[in-house]
Amino acid sequence: MMQRAITGIVFLGVMLGGIYLGPPYLTILLAFIATVGLLEYYKLVRSEHTQPYTWVGVAAGLLGFLANLIEQPGLYSLYFILPLIAGIEVFRKSEKPHHNLAHTIFPLVYVIAPFIFILEMGRDISGCDNPNYNPVILYIYFGTIWCYDTMAYICGRFLGRHKLLERVSPKKTWEGAIGGFICGLAVMTLCRQWLPAGLSLVEWLGFAAIVMITGTLGDLSVSVIKRKVGAKDTGTLLPGHGGILDRFDSELLSAGPAFVYLLLLN
Repeated sequence: MMQRAITGIVFLGVMLGGIYLGPPYLTILLAFIATVGLLEYYKLVRSEHTQPYTWVGVAAGLLGFLANLIEQPGLYSLYFILPLIAGIEVFRKSEKPHHNLAHTIFPLVYVIAPFIFILEMGRDISGCDNPNYNPVILYIYFGTIWCYDTMAYICGRFLGRHKLLERVSPKKTWEGAIGGFICGLAVMTLCRQWLPAGLSLVEWLGFAAIVMITGTLGDLSVSVIKRKVGAKDTGTLLPGHGGILDRFDSELLSAGPAFVYLLLLN
């Protein structure tokens, strides 16, 4: 627990510092995090019949962040690499080419795209010195996830009786999920005076609800992958926590919906 706590404090400081500094520092930080997560995914799924193009995928991911760094649509750049991946597989003799293609391309959407969405989420509205960046949005986004995760753990630990999805994640309970959800909405309500102008409290509560629900699905999705390949953790980079995908599982499926939600409202 001490190791986990120390790692968590350092991790929190790095993330808050990166958000505060903003581009280009945050872009470099998230590019590093996403690349490590991508390598973890490739290592998890690699087997005798599945040989993803690791370095081609990494290059595609970095290209996306580079495009974002120069304020170009980072997600679009990922599609430039897809013909290359498919072309290599056409001339490669492999037993299951569809496995190689799927496990090379899928993590670009599953791991890389969410972190680019996070960067795009911070390029906002008004209310900050840099008209192209609003760190408050990202503080709200990550704060919602961290609050939900923490309170879901506490509520589940002391009140948990009914398993949420035991075959995937035996420790998660409905009591924990509901308790974390209510606490997340309560914190958002209590902090309403610091919320950026432009959206009502109800709209911000909708944002929190989307982040928490999709974040839970992201957590469970990583658990499914780990169980399928027989791994306890996705990596060892973060002592006490496991790998990058263990720590950022909630962000994988929540960043996209959160970004689209704010985009539609603004």
